[in-house]
This record gives sequence, structure tokens and C-alpha cells, in this order.
Amino acid sequence: MTTPLSGDRLSELLRDAVADVEPSDRLTAIRARTARQQRAAARPWLYAAAATALVAAAATGTFALLDRGDAPEPAPSHQSHAVDPTPTPSAHSVPAYFVGETPRGLRLFREFDVRTGTAGLGDALAELQEAPDDPDYRTLWPAGSLTSITRRGDVYAVEIGDASLHDRPAGMSPEEAGLAIEQVVYTVQAAAHGRVPVQFLLDGNPINEVYGVPTSEPLANAPQTDVLSLVQISDPVEGLEVTGSFTARGAASSFEATVPWEIRDGDTVVEKGVATAEGWMNRLYPWETTIDVSDLQPGEYTFAAMTDDPSGGAEGAEPFVDTRTITVR
Repeated sequence: MTTPLSGDRLSELLRDAVADVEPSDRLTAIRARTARQQRAAARPWLYAAAATALVAAAATGTFALLDRGDAPEPAPSHQSHAVDPTPTPSAHSVPAYFVGETPRGLRLFREFDVRTGTAGLGDALAELQEAPDDPDYRTLWPAGSLTSITRRGDVYAVEIGDASLHDRPAGMSPEEAGLAIEQVVYTVQAAAHGRVPVQFLLDGNPINEVYGVPTSEPLANAPQTDVLSLVQISDPVEGLEVTGSFTARGAASSFEATVPWEIRDGDTVVEKGVATAEGWMNRLYPWETTIDVSDLQPGEYTFAAMTDDPSGGAEGAEPFVDTRTITVR
């Protein structure tokens, strides 16, 4: 799935624009933080425990943030790589990729979280080792399995926790092992805003396998249409409260760039429409639409975005679907 890189490929990758890695825009950060605060108010004991665990992890080295020299501020998405070495000490959204079910088996879904303080790629590794907000997703990296990330020239080096991660554990399928590596590669690329190659290390040296997957050389990402869900929701975040209308956005590779969406009350579709992506077929392209919910009764709903099926199911291919829980006020 991942592809070892020759030295000649490293510069080429850094020139490759990352279409599915959107900038950590302020609106998404605000919405993610708001949704988190709403959920925390409902479950204060859970988030207090999570915060304590996060602080303890930082103190004991479970994950490490990059220092000023290794933590460039992400460049705008139209640039090929990060160029500003000065971090920004403010709220910032952190993208991470998690595993979820699709009609074509397990795929990766992207989710944003918000952290405060100095932005660093270590935030992305921390995200991979925490439970995602969306209950449909999961991670294949337990706490302590990814300890730090450093930049070594054109390569981002990720240190694993211990030698036990060399072999694929019992109960993990080869498919899951491959996706675990892709989780790291895609998450690091999203945080770096570039097609950066990723090298896995143990005790500072390259390790030949992680989860039984060959990792001797720096790894490129597998093609998006092979490992990502073909529809992704970036906004709304899970648990968002909305009033009047909201903006939905994400990325998709759907027939003729058509991205159908629905709002569901249980099994009943109460609103539906279509968004248009900027392209389709060879990779995932951004899509965005504004949705009016002013006619809906207050309550909890499911927002679903999906790929288009022009055959109406006649060809036997179910659509890819991504969902978010929203609350209408």
C-alpha cells in the first residue's frame, strides 16, 4: 500500500500539491472547539479524565511536540510544503486520519480536533493515539505507540514506542496493518500540508517493519482512491449545534463530481440536496454547500454525505457515506 521512495523521488513529492489536505481554517477550528465544549458540558467527568491523561502523556513522553526548528507553520494548501518556521501560539485545528467501514472494506476518514498553544506535528501523533470524536471511526495506534516526530531534511521521521510494534499483533489483519501505516503517513502529510515522505524509526534508527509492513525506506502515501473513503466530511464536526443554516464541506471522488447529502431523523430523511465537488475520478476534490435547517424542529439529527450512484444500485455498488451528528436549536 505505501511505497518506498528512492532519493530521486523526495524532491518530486515535495512539489506535489496536496488537494485533500485542506488548511486548518479558522472557521473549522471555531466549530470544532464549540462542539467539543458542548460535549464536554454534557460529559464533564469524561473530558476531565481525558485532559488529565493528555497532560500525563506529555509529561511522561508518550508523545513529543516539535521544537521551534522542527515545527513549521502549515503553508496555505496551494503551496507544496511548509515554509514559515515560526509556530503560532493560538487555537489550531489538527487533522488526523482514522479507520472506518465502507462498501469496499476499511478505509481512512479524516477528522479535525482543536488544540491550543504552539502548533506542532506532535499534535497530529497525539490525535492518532486518542479515540476519535466520531463513533464510526477508530484508531489502530494505542497510546504510547508513536512517541515523537522530527524533520530530517526532506523526510519526517516518526519514532515508534518499542520493538513490539515490529510485528503484526494477533487479531490485526494485513488490511488493518497496511491502513495503520497509511494513518500515520496521511496524518503527517495533512499536518505538514505537503506530500512529505515518512520514515519510521526505533531508537533513532530506521526499522525494517512496523506491524509487519516493510518500512526500511521513507514511505509515500498510497493513492487516495485506494485507501481513503471516497467521501469525507470536514465540517460539520461531530456534535455541532446549528441554528438556521450551516455550511457543510469536505472532499469526495464521486460520479461527475456529484455529492448527494441528507439530513436524517432516525431512519427518516427530512432534508436532502446535492453539493458539487471541484472534480472527480483520480483523487478527492473539495466540496462545499450551505444547508438551511430553519424548518426543522429542534433536536438531534444525522447529516450524511455520500458518493453518487447513477445506476440506482443496479450495478451492485453501494455508495460511500460519511455522517455527523448535529443538533438543531
